[in-house]
Amino acid sequence: MDLTNQELTYALNYNGEFEASVIGALCIEPKFIDRLMGTLSPEDFISPVYRAIFQAALKSRDAGEVFDAVLAADAIREKSADSVKIIQECMEKCPSVTNAEYHAELIHKAARERALKSGIRHILENCHGDEVAVEVAGLCQDFMLGKLGKVHSMADIMQRLADTLNQPPRNRLDTGFPRLDGILKGMRGGNLILVAARPSVGKSAFCQDIAETVARQGKKVLFYSLEMSDEELGERWLSRSAGISLDCITDHKLEETHWKKATDAFQYLSGLPILVCDDPGLTVERIRSQARTTPNVELIVVDFLTLMKSGQQEQNRNLEVGAISRNLKLLAMELKIPIIAISQLNRSFTDTDKPGLSALRDSGELEQNANKVIFLWNIDREAGIKGVSVAKNRQGRCGEVQMRFDGDKMRFTELTEEISGRSTETRKRKRRNLYDEDE
Repeated sequence: MDLTNQELTYALNYNGEFEASVIGALCIEPKFIDRLMGTLSPEDFISPVYRAIFQAALKSRDAGEVFDAVLAADAIREKSADSVKIIQECMEKCPSVTNAEYHAELIHKAARERALKSGIRHILENCHGDEVAVEVAGLCQDFMLGKLGKVHSMADIMQRLADTLNQPPRNRLDTGFPRLDGILKGMRGGNLILVAARPSVGKSAFCQDIAETVARQGKKVLFYSLEMSDEELGERWLSRSAGISLDCITDHKLEETHWKKATDAFQYLSGLPILVCDDPGLTVERIRSQARTTPNVELIVVDFLTLMKSGQQEQNRNLEVGAISRNLKLLAMELKIPIIAISQLNRSFTDTDKPGLSALRDSGELEQNANKVIFLWNIDREAGIKGVSVAKNRQGRCGEVQMRFDGDKMRFTELTEEISGRSTETRKRKRRNLYDEDE
């Protein structure tokens, strides 16, 4: 919703009335909190009383409880002796939930303007000369892109942590591979996760597997492919879901015994909330635009990062890839969802070498910008045994698991017991000192 300058001024001057309207709506219609999740945060409220009520509503939602006027009054009983009267007045100031949704937008916009003004004051007080113009320009650009961060006190952070520690982790997605998830500790909102391998090791199929696992839980996934068309991706998903050879599907040579499996897979896959975009000119801005206009997206997969364009003129490809990864990281933080980006490895590594972080292709910034880095390589190519290592993990440990990849049906299966030894080619290369020094 675009607001005029007049509406913003009105919001700044009459914020208390709008805040009361929103709180009233929460007491009248508890499910209204779900419609505010992408708009408001407690820090947007000027009134500490209304902020406390909004925090209580969020806490009730996270605990699976129904928020009502009684809980709202309890939330501010220590702050005001007239807690019941305050709640009654808020409900009277809410003519309808529809109006309150508009008021919530005004509150958020006014909060952003206050943050912008505060940032500019800080720059004027602490910067000098040309530095002022540069810092103000950067701040205004962030404001236009909606990236102005909020300051949270340590007390607020610890309170949120205390409220959630006795509950299952939220805002976190799993890959569907138990041993790997035990290392990763989830793909969290704001994370950029790199999945890298040499060609034909199975990195695209691996990420399709993860996307399907997430979608199977009812969570919406945006899947961007710069290598394959949506039809090719569909054929791969059909193959793995129906257990039919990919060759049979691409050649349109399904046998009579295949059709029942295919029909069941069509029905199953059609119900998955996966949106596929095969735009060869993909940029981060296009992803941002689609993600913002597509409600309830919880995971983005980009296949793959090193084919993307930055949309800006860079001196060389290394700088361009670095800018793309940096902007993907910022987008993940902005949307508060994980983004998986597939990447290539340097040609100095074969598909049987266990990669280290130095193997990432085109930019050293890839390692820096990623929260987690996952490598795939061949341990036994003929048997389809893949090594899967977590080489970087900001919120957990690093480690390694093994999987079996059925390339005929595009399926990954995690092994419960590791197969000892590596391919003959890998062992020979190690003796010649060509094996990754970061092992």
